[in-house]
Amino acid sequence: MPGRPAEDLTTVNTVLGAVCVVRGPSGQREVPIDEFLTGPYETSLAFNEMLVEVRIPLRHRTSSAYAKVERRVGDWAVAAAGAAVTLDNGSIAAARVGLTAVNADADRLAAVSEALVGQTPTDEVLAEAGRRAAAACEPVTDMRGSADYKRHLASELTIRTLRTAIQRVREAPEPQGN
Repeated sequence: MPGRPAEDLTTVNTVLGAVCVVRGPSGQREVPIDEFLTGPYETSLAFNEMLVEVRIPLRHRTSSAYAKVERRVGDWAVAAAGAAVTLDNGSIAAARVGLTAVNADADRLAAVSEALVGQTPTDEVLAEAGRRAAAACEPVTDMRGSADYKRHLASELTIRTLRTAIQRVREAPEPQGN
């Protein structure tokens, strides 16, 4: 994910489909998070613009989760994953998976998300999503852990966040009225 590579909110906002409100001398514009973040530490802001708001859309039958492994509380992530899932009649109607601190390829992660759509969320389906998420990243060995360890975390945290998001949707009460 672009943005700060080990920063939590980039992944959270991305999986939630955030919209960035940008203001400058020419006025205000809304930019989807995927277009706002253009690379590590880079955004699509012009030199005379600033981010003034981040909007998270509310979606019916949708929930999300984020899980992080860190050496100490508040530290940069060793690895982290986020997921947002929409269910319709027991099947995954929409999904978004994101990874933090593991040098994930955005296109390959999008393919992980797309492969979930239409599936019944079984343990096997979630395990396959975890395997594909791990394959979509190229972590580096550093003081926080080996590349293999981080790849393993990418898989396990993807499974965990998907499972948690799905459980939250299933447990959420149906909205009443308008």
